[in-house]
Amino acid sequence: MGQDFDLTGAIPFDRDADDSRPGVLAVPGPFLYIGTGFTAQAFAAYVASYNFGRIQPSYIVLHHTAIPSTLAARYPFGAVWDANEEGMSAARIYQKRTRQLDALALYYQDTLGLDRGPHLFIDELYVWLFTPMNAVGIHAKEGNSYTANGKLHYSIGIEVVGYYENTLWPNDVATNVRIAVQSLCGRLNIAPVYHPGPLHTPAAHAGSLSSHRDYNKPQCPGAAITEVYYVATVTTPPVSPPPTLAKRYRVRGAAVYHAESGVGSVAGYLAPGDEVLIDKTYPSGTGHIADSTPKYGGLGFIRLSEIEAVTQ
Repeated sequence: MGQDFDLTGAIPFDRDADDSRPGVLAVPGPFLYIGTGFTAQAFAAYVASYNFGRIQPSYIVLHHTAIPSTLAARYPFGAVWDANEEGMSAARIYQKRTRQLDALALYYQDTLGLDRGPHLFIDELYVWLFTPMNAVGIHAKEGNSYTANGKLHYSIGIEVVGYYENTLWPNDVATNVRIAVQSLCGRLNIAPVYHPGPLHTPAAHAGSLSSHRDYNKPQCPGAAITEVYYVATVTTPPVSPPPTLAKRYRVRGAAVYHAESGVGSVAGYLAPGDEVLIDKTYPSGTGHIADSTPKYGGLGFIRLSEIEAVTQ
């Protein structure tokens, strides 16, 4: 990465995000970090079975990273998340961005002196797991968590990669944010609405959506990302796929990969005899599992060599 991903000044609006020592709901380590990217549909499946523990998060806080920015939503200086990716395969882009996320984890730990950060980073391709969602994160000062009637309440902190002071989320980014937020709201009984309330008052946003500007940073998640805009974005119904072009196959038993190259990190495994719908194939010898596939929809890519005869 070198100079292409210089994290000087990174995460400028979250650098004082530690209001107090957060409660730990998961087993602590030297730095609470996962470092895995999911497609939005695979993230939704992940959330559906995730063990949030005895105390579940009860509200969501939206941010923008500013630094790193993106080519579509540039900050005046600093690292650019998706720079220098022309001609890269999907697998190489995933690997590059994983290294960048690792660098951000070190930045939170070594430069900011924290033992964790926000829970998710979202770009146009992936939902990236950062701090485990069953632990209180550090991202929004008093918006991290609060206690009412002796009960802890904490938020899921979502960093949308880019600088959105003058730019709306690009369509692919907005789609990933929508799917991620909808999956969290459905699982955690959070309403995809915004309730106005006094500044610095997380209890005003219990069971709903909020942003960093509700707490200690009016510049975040960017002036373009108004409450009206982000609520409308995350509540837009998903676009129905065109009439199925997918074909049904029986699986011999195989891994499902995040990358269309069919190498790298694994999103899950299919059992022998399971059936999947493949809606697109690639020169790398893989096929994409259609979102409409029961149980496995949108999970990722499977090697075509692991698929038996068409059954339809």
